[in-house]
Amino acid sequence: MKVMMLCNPNECTGCWACVSACAQNCLTMQANDEGHLVPIIDENRCTNCLACSKVCPVLHLPASDHQENPDVYAVFNRDRHIRDESTSGGAFSAFAEEILSRGGVVFGAAYDENLKVSHIAVSSVDNLKKLRVSKYVQSEIGETFRQTRDLLQNTEKPVLFSGTPCQIAGLLSYLGKLGSSPNLYTIDLVCYGVPPAEIFQKYMDFIHRKHGSPIAGFSFRDKRDGWRNSATNITFANGKEIHAYDGDEATFKEAYYKRLMMRNSCHNCRFSKLPRLSDITIGDFWSIGKECPFHHDTTGGITLTMVHSAKGQLLFEESGQRIHFEKRSLEEALAGGEMICGSAKENPLRKQFLIDARNMPFELLIKKYMNKRPHGTRWLLRKLLGSRNYFRIKNRLVK
Repeated sequence: MKVMMLCNPNECTGCWACVSACAQNCLTMQANDEGHLVPIIDENRCTNCLACSKVCPVLHLPASDHQENPDVYAVFNRDRHIRDESTSGGAFSAFAEEILSRGGVVFGAAYDENLKVSHIAVSSVDNLKKLRVSKYVQSEIGETFRQTRDLLQNTEKPVLFSGTPCQIAGLLSYLGKLGSSPNLYTIDLVCYGVPPAEIFQKYMDFIHRKHGSPIAGFSFRDKRDGWRNSATNITFANGKEIHAYDGDEATFKEAYYKRLMMRNSCHNCRFSKLPRLSDITIGDFWSIGKECPFHHDTTGGITLTMVHSAKGQLLFEESGQRIHFEKRSLEEALAGGEMICGSAKENPLRKQFLIDARNMPFELLIKKYMNKRPHGTRWLLRKLLGSRNYFRIKNRLVK
């Protein structure tokens, strides 16, 4: 009799560790009834070796000797062009460039030509741009865990793997003893949660139909009006461009921030806590300046950087020429949001939203759940001035 030892589906993070560990390739990631990818076993091919259960980070939390009180830094890239192209301060690019300068390989999430989000390997600075900016969709790991293992086993190249906290947990659990290799560096994100790719695709199809042209480029956090005032930016094959703070074009990000479409496990995350499993954690330093003054321009973005290990500190120091940094307090960092050391609270409408998202046209989903803001003073000013003018004036006042 076969004993299936995958974790409870409600606790599954979709990290791909089990799929990567299966030598028989009898596990595949398939969408569940909420649209989130989960591992499915082909029982006809399964040999009951239990390799999948042995590497599940939910069933077997990877051990960590990292700091419970990490060193905290406010960071921004000295190259303003890189900083402008990044979601926050461009710290990730600095760390990645250091690894690449040593002949190493960097793994991270990237859009393909169809705007599907998957993890890829990058071995040149020219391709590093693909890994920048936030993608508010769960990335498919594919073969990248196995590629990381092969690099660590067969080469002396340094490897940097970036991902969500659960993806880093999955990688380290999959690698086992190799996870402590001096050549492996890991970076995780301050993660709000991961929506399913199929809802993003449904949204993209809706925008395509509305504007009558395929989408050629997409950004969730375009910073042309400032880091704190970023907007959804969409370019189309016909040359048209939309820069949206609200309206139909901004509805996917709105649903994301309303926590309407995350995985069930995102609301009780086992890996978004201290001590972290990664060597370094990065995110937006929204609370910068609250504890003590920060005498630098923040409109281009500031990266919260928490260093958890000696290996992470070494990478941070070796990247020092590429970044400006200041040491800050952990208390100031924690004031910036619950996801630094906790989980986002579940929206009570989440389950129904995910059901409706699979069955409703996207335009009806918008009418039911989005664009229902209270009409306060800020809303009225944005309506009168236009969102972009409103934020430009706000930026001048802040300065």
